[in-house]
Amino acid sequence: MSNSINGSYWLNVQSPRGSPLPTSQMVSYTAYPRQHIPNHIPPAMPWQGTSPLMPYGGGHATGMYGMPSSIGRRDGSIGRSTGGNMVPYMKRNLNTPSPGNKSIKRQLDDEKLSDQKRQRLGVDNELKGVYFGSPHQMEINGDKLSSAMISYFNKHHQADDIYQKKMKLRDALYGILQGVFPYCGLYAVGSSMSGFGTNKSDMDLCLMLTREQIDQKCEATEILKLVHKSFRKCSFITSSQVIKAKVPILKFWDDISNVECDLNINNSVGIRNTHLLKAYASVDWRVRPLVLFIKYWSRFHDINDARKQTISSYSLGLMVIHYLQYGCSQPVLPVLQKLYPDVFSIKNDISSLRLDEDLPLYESQNTDSLGDLYIGFLKYYALDFDFKSSAISVRTGTKLPVEEVKLKVDTPQQWKYLSIEEPFDLSNTARAVFDADTFTRIRRVFLTSYRRLSKKREVNDILCRQF
Repeated sequence: MSNSINGSYWLNVQSPRGSPLPTSQMVSYTAYPRQHIPNHIPPAMPWQGTSPLMPYGGGHATGMYGMPSSIGRRDGSIGRSTGGNMVPYMKRNLNTPSPGNKSIKRQLDDEKLSDQKRQRLGVDNELKGVYFGSPHQMEINGDKLSSAMISYFNKHHQADDIYQKKMKLRDALYGILQGVFPYCGLYAVGSSMSGFGTNKSDMDLCLMLTREQIDQKCEATEILKLVHKSFRKCSFITSSQVIKAKVPILKFWDDISNVECDLNINNSVGIRNTHLLKAYASVDWRVRPLVLFIKYWSRFHDINDARKQTISSYSLGLMVIHYLQYGCSQPVLPVLQKLYPDVFSIKNDISSLRLDEDLPLYESQNTDSLGDLYIGFLKYYALDFDFKSSAISVRTGTKLPVEEVKLKVDTPQQWKYLSIEEPFDLSNTARAVFDADTFTRIRRVFLTSYRRLSKKREVNDILCRQF
């Protein structure tokens, strides 16, 4: 049985046969956000340890995504400060519980640091955002559209305390799942990790059990039912249900962090594309506020929900990245899979992936404001892009003929009205958009928003009513 006490997760972890696991450990950690420079845009998130970490007993290394495990350095620390960019310093305390106490407790470590260590880690620096670059990029006075977008981002981007709650929950869930799957790896993926999350974003989790493919229709569903049964013993997990889909998920709610979670099985592509999107989010300061505002605008107009045959948040992100690669007069973003094929290769073991890839600095010649880029995004997809014959490809940084991308997958019928190539498995991420009337409405929202916004640049003109 598991109890939640004062915001902490107490887990009585059981082995597959029902008896308590032989070892109980208390893991406490401290994570500090990486150092950054002024002004408006806060950093994406604090970081987990940088060294790939193996879960208990081997299996999948957790790297940047998985929770800290019992296998670390001899001094018990995980993560280091490197160069000018500080990665979180994590400290593990392994305490042998008293007889009869077979629980695992995970909580934030409030240990006081020495002055020397605080100075080395930079924990006394105020969080003032990210440096914009040259002075002309700071000139948002008088640009009401750009100012509104930055204001929205600063108010709604995923805050550090929300991120910490999610990581604390992930650690607790990992402790439970290891009782059922001793060699598993648990990866936090999606917008919570890529930098495109808000304070209301759910947490996507991927439970990796094997490097082999799993039959998502049958095997994954049965595994999720087993996990669902295990979670029912946890008082902090409520509203748990298995949802059957192309990639089935276990959807549940955590009463302590007030976070909704979606857990999938062995969907390694989600780990890879989180790795890729986080890299793109780090290239240019304009990417994150642009994506978050476009998601907000699309939700307002009810075109951001794959369950309603509209565009998923992941597909919207790929649309933005493609525009910034190909649709601008001067590219804002490079094509990372072309520049660094070894870093973003589907052949890479997911245990080697890091969210803080140390890539060379890319300096774009594009000086457009956020508002200019947003209007350009609307125009590109409202007037310039040929949806009938072209597919969006972030992997190549170009448009590809739809007939060409159809040849790369076993189910060509998935390419219908909106074609967006998944950067790794080459499927269509927008296959949910298969209704002609719904796609016509999506295009109407783009066109009407562009026409209204290009006249006055008043954000209220596109958020006053649905189009």
